[in-house]
Amino acid sequence: DLFLKTGKRLEHILELKPVDPAFTYIFSDGKKLTFPNLSHNKTLSEIESVLGKNASLAWHKLLESAQAMWEASRETFVEGELRNPLQLLKRKSLFKDLLTISPWSSMRTYVAKRKAGPYLTKIMDRYATYTGSDPRKVPAVLLTIAFVEEAFGAWHIPGGLGNLADKLAQRVRELGGK
Repeated sequence: DLFLKTGKRLEHILELKPVDPAFTYIFSDGKKLTFPNLSHNKTLSEIESVLGKNASLAWHKLLESAQAMWEASRETFVEGELRNPLQLLKRKSLFKDLLTISPWSSMRTYVAKRKAGPYLTKIMDRYATYTGSDPRKVPAVLLTIAFVEEAFGAWHIPGGLGNLADKLAQRVRELGGK
């Protein structure tokens, strides 16, 4: 979005390769789930084939919740500039958004209330643990990472992530920044 909003598409100045499959989860009992890149339906099919229909439905519902959380928080917290916390109080959708992001619920509690089962709970826990957080303490809104990964995909930058920083610096200079 940053590159697009400044007049250039990132993929025109930096090579991006999709990572597919995106993730493989191997559990201690031998069950194995392989999540494809950029396909909610294929992910549901994989979950159903390994864990059953109820697990597939639970994942779908969790991702719907994660998407709603993303939509409630994206503009203000990801793309916007929060200069003053009082800005939040002026939002017409404040109370609805608070209910959606469930700020008083931990991610683990949120997932447990939706009867995700032990395998999906472990997968969801990864979204907390890979950020160095404890799923029993981190806010439920961290579920947005699951939605973002599934909706926007997993990508590899040949040559490493440093190439992204170089292209960002180049773009800033092109626009007159230092």
